[in-house]
Formats: sequence, structure tokens, C-alpha cells
Amino acid sequence: MLSQIKCRVYILHGEHDSLVPYENALFAKKNLVNEKSVELITLKDEDHFIPWTNYKDIKKVLLQLNG
Repeated sequence: MLSQIKCRVYILHGEHDSLVPYENALFAKKNLVNEKSVELITLKDEDHFIPWTNYKDIKKVLLQLNG
């Protein structure tokens, strides 16, 4: 159903995610074919818990949604 998404998409994924393989982010990016734009942001040395360990990057992306 990824092809039904038509808005801007930001994917933030930790390179060392122990719960969700990084390949899932690559799959999503490849299959988001009708979106307005898609940006994959890879966070090196990050695990699954990015909102708690790297809040500054999450905040930066969220602020971009408004502009």
C-alpha cells in the first residue's frame, strides 16, 4: 500500500537498529513511488530508540514538516 502515499515522506532509520532491519527503510523508499518527495535519513551508530537518543534530529525533521 506504499504506492498509495502521496505526501512528503521522511524516513529516519538507525543504521544499527536491533529491532527493524535497515533494509526495511530501503524497501519503503523504493516502493514509495507516488509520494510528493521522499528523504531517507540514515543515522549512523543509532539503534531503534532514536526519539530518546537523538531527539535533535527528530526535532529538525518535524520542524521541516511545517515549512
